Order: sequence, then structure tokens, then C-alpha cells
Amino acid sequence: MTHNITITAPIKTISEANRKDYWRARAKRAKKQRIDAYWAVRSSGFEFKDGKLAFSAGHEKLIITLTRYGKRTMDDDNLACALKAVRDGVADAIGLDDGDQRIEWRYQQRIGDYAVKIDIWQAAKTSNPYKHFRYRRMEGKL
Repeated sequence: MTHNITITAPIKTISEANRKDYWRARAKRAKKQRIDAYWAVRSSGFEFKDGKLAFSAGHEKLIITLTRYGKRTMDDDNLACALKAVRDGVADAIGLDDGDQRIEWRYQQRIGDYAVKIDIWQAAKTSNPYKHFRYRRMEGKL
């Protein structure tokens, strides 16, 4: 089974936070972005079981990086807002809620022709790094 997938979809994303569009135009644009992201992930080669992503043994966390390509860069809050519909489409495709604790979302941006690159990694399950760390009380020292 494949643990890493990279998909580049020709999805044009713009800053939705600063737009003064009519609500129907905004909804139509978001719906198209969501559907395009959904089908890009579904046709990527990941294995699905009962409509959800089939995790490999020992891999129970996803790291998903959404990279926006556009004519100019955005600040971080506009970037997250511009990629919200894409994020929802990816979450729909893998069968999990986008707020699920098993998913870590990362955002990047580059200059270029409009597109969105979706990187999905199945990360190995990690334990708490502080699990075996013992706090010692230092007597007489600060």
C-alpha cells in the first residue's frame, strides 16, 4: 500500500475573506473547489474501505499539506480561508471530518499558475515522547 501521495489539481483559489461577491457566486466557487479536490484525492491511488481511507498497520495519523499556487502570495489567515473548500473536499474524500485529531493540516504557497498541490502522508503512530521522562526534584538548587 502507498503511504505517500502527491496530487496537483488545477484548482484556482482566491482570497475569500476580502471578496465582496454575491453569496451565490461564492457558494458556486466553493462547491466547484470542493468537488475538484474530492475527485483528485479519490482518483489518487489510496486504498479505501467502506468509503473511508484504509490506514496501513501502524499508520494511524495523516499529515496533509495543501500548497496553493497563484499569481501572488497571501498572508496566513487569507491562505487558510482560500483553501477551506479544498480542505473540506479532501476530508470528504478520505471519509473523515476535517477537525479529526488523526489529521494534521499544513498550508504552503508558491508563485506560479493557479493550482493546488495536495500531499498526503500516512505517518506512523508515535507515543508520547515524555512518557518515560521523570521529573526530579532538585533539593537545595534552583
